[in-house]
Amino acid sequence: MIYVGIDVASKKHDCFIMSGKNASSNLLITIDNDIDGFTKLKETIYDFISVNDDEVRIGLESTGHYSHNILHYLAREGFDTMLINPLLTNMERKSSSVRKTKTDKIDAKSICTFLMRNQEFKPYTIKSYHSTALKSLSRRRITLVRQLSKQKVQLHMLVTLTFPEYLKCFLRFMQSLHLKYYTNTLFPVSLPKQELMAYQIH
Repeated sequence: MIYVGIDVASKKHDCFIMSGKNASSNLLITIDNDIDGFTKLKETIYDFISVNDDEVRIGLESTGHYSHNILHYLAREGFDTMLINPLLTNMERKSSSVRKTKTDKIDAKSICTFLMRNQEFKPYTIKSYHSTALKSLSRRRITLVRQLSKQKVQLHMLVTLTFPEYLKCFLRFMQSLHLKYYTNTLFPVSLPKQELMAYQIH
């Protein structure tokens, strides 16, 4: 079995490629976090396969949005790739390093070691990618709804202070026509009641 551990970062990824049979062929490379870097990793893995002739398992830590692009790329290319909890690989790194040091090579190699020891390999799928994207959109929507609610409360307070008659005349507080009227009116308290009533919609 060939194991590939990827230590993900914002601008670059450190990748350790390890053979379960031939340790002398182990390889560490650094790639950019872009399509050229991903292609370089793919070609390096294929070259490694041609020498060692074995199946490939790839692992990388779940580090938020930095890992999304390369994870999706590897899944699209047909590689069996596992998304790993960083706490698990951190335990692996500490157990394999006496000095408790932390380097890119150790991090990437720890992911390989974790893959080798962990028999429950669960590959990431494109379906999982879309599920993750949907969850992200849902969280974003919840955030926007909360922000909108706060803005409505602040606007209501502002209108109450600057234009007390507004809420009496306009029953639908957030209607676009009413908000436009309020926004375009510099001195609302001086306007005649008849003009206010002209904009009222029950």
